[in-house]
Amino acid sequence: MDVLFLCGVFAKENEVEVIAQAKKSVEFSANQMQLKLIRGLKEAANTQVISAPFIGHYPNQSRSLYFFGFAVPQHLCKYVLFNNIWGIRNLSRARALKKAVRGFALDGNGEKLIVVYSAHDPFLAAAAYAKKLNPKIRICLIAPDLPQYMNLEAKRGFLYNFFKGFDIKSIKEHIKCVDTSVVLTEAMAKALQLTDRPYVVAEGIVDSIPENRNSTAYAETVNIVYAGKLYFRFGIRSLVEAFSLLQDSSYRLILCGNGDAVEYLQKCAMEDSRIILPGQVSPEKVQEYISSAAVLVNPRPNNEEYTKYSFPSKDIEYLSSGKPTVAFLLDGMPKCYQDFLYVVDPNRDISCAISDALKAAISAPKKEIEKRHTQFLQYAAKNLLASAIAEKIIKMNCTEEAQHAKDPSCSAVCNDRQQRRIENRI
Repeated sequence: MDVLFLCGVFAKENEVEVIAQAKKSVEFSANQMQLKLIRGLKEAANTQVISAPFIGHYPNQSRSLYFFGFAVPQHLCKYVLFNNIWGIRNLSRARALKKAVRGFALDGNGEKLIVVYSAHDPFLAAAAYAKKLNPKIRICLIAPDLPQYMNLEAKRGFLYNFFKGFDIKSIKEHIKCVDTSVVLTEAMAKALQLTDRPYVVAEGIVDSIPENRNSTAYAETVNIVYAGKLYFRFGIRSLVEAFSLLQDSSYRLILCGNGDAVEYLQKCAMEDSRIILPGQVSPEKVQEYISSAAVLVNPRPNNEEYTKYSFPSKDIEYLSSGKPTVAFLLDGMPKCYQDFLYVVDPNRDISCAISDALKAAISAPKKEIEKRHTQFLQYAAKNLLASAIAEKIIKMNCTEEAQHAKDPSCSAVCNDRQQRRIENRI
């Protein structure tokens, strides 16, 4: 089977340029997820990648009026060029992507699959166009977010709501062409009306299963690390207030990223020198901060509707590291995550609850931390490996699977073989 991955990825070689052009936060979490999917798909099938990178729109989020590609060469994907002005960029992206997929749709006679990353209308429109050219093409949607809950930081003015409503209407129409899907939560599959077609639930993706060796060398400071979007909506203020309750002078709160809370955080850092703001940094630098951490934290509260339909990818990254991780148990999370996380009690004052969870994680015995990590690794090996998810995507869309799409026993047989292969890796 020939696979085309239609996405918004940018290559590692281009990270510096992406950061330089960004006025706000860079979608590194989404990028890492796409990179893992690409590696998994290339291992499973003959895969090519076409990308309209997820860069912010001009003028509010990006300095780029037009996306001309990047100066630094790379071999990961083919970039399409598009007008980046807010309000018209989706039309430009869709037009460029349709032109880019035409060759894939018309070349050759074998089985073809287009894997679309995210319910982003330009991607779905291009995939639907390819299927119109070649009706035998199958389309698999990877849905990390619902369209109505993307860009949560955006200001909801009249024009935004108008364009968003039009966008969602178009997405619903194009989703009718989708044959299979991968969703983060069961609720998401229902909301996108994908339950009448084969789908897989996978809340995150890991490249490989690391060894459980969480040995932290002695350090003069106790680092509490957060890496991601610095938005008030994601609980950043509550995290800072929780940290202020920890009076130990050896504690450090390291907040990597960008967002609407930056100015507030800068003021807090002037008042409390223990708060460190590295800014928007590369994934490699984030890993350095994670390695230095005593505790990792995600203060995103479970107080909005969208939590049913999302799963913070940083939680997967945090747990994979073996560091104790403090977070809320969100509605979209499988209940088993309460065994992996140091869960914030949602029934208490939020700042106090986060502070107490941080204390519990910092003082946790080494054996307890290792046990939680082992449990997570076992779970990830069975459910989250990129290679396993890629194989499931291929199996859902091959001719044999298509003939038995509504036969649960068929899926069970396919999944059983895959499960045995994964379990042997642990």
